[in-house]
Amino acid sequence: THEYGWNNCCIHEYGWNNCCTHEYGWNNCCTHEYGWNICCTHEYGWNNCCTHEYGWNNCCTHEYGWNNCCTHEYGWNNCCTHEYGWNNCCTHEYGWNNCCTHEYGWNNCCTHEYGWNNCCTHEYGWNNCCTHEYGWNNCCTHEYGWNNCCTHEYGWNNCCTHEYGWNNCCTHEYGWNNCCTHEYGWNN
Repeated sequence: THEYGWNNCCIHEYGWNNCCTHEYGWNNCCTHEYGWNICCTHEYGWNNCCTHEYGWNNCCTHEYGWNNCCTHEYGWNNCCTHEYGWNNCCTHEYGWNNCCTHEYGWNNCCTHEYGWNNCCTHEYGWNNCCTHEYGWNNCCTHEYGWNNCCTHEYGWNNCCTHEYGWNNCCTHEYGWNNCCTHEYGWNN
């Protein structure tokens, strides 16, 4: 009940056990500044919620939340609705996990610049499609696609409808795989 109590309650400053109704409580609740256990309704809570600044556990509704959600800046776990989210979604800048609707997404989609995983609708996508420049995986509708089709320049996998295709057909120059209807075909 006085200053620096450590056992059953923390109604005064720096209590560490059953409650944290005052400053720097660390156990059952964090209604004040720097609570670390059951809730984080105040600044720098790290356990059950992060409704205030720098929460790291159950939610990230404030700045720099790292666990269950990322509705604020630099969330890294369940969602990335704010800047630099890295886990479940990437609706903000530099998301790296479930989607890439913002800049430099690397996981489930690549609707923004430099997506590398599920699609390549933006520049330099490398995984499921190549509708943008330098796609390398499922299709090659853009320049230098290397996987499922070669409708653009230098496709090397399923077809050779463009220049220097090497896999399923040789309808263009120097095809080497399924037929030799063009110059220097070597396969069927």
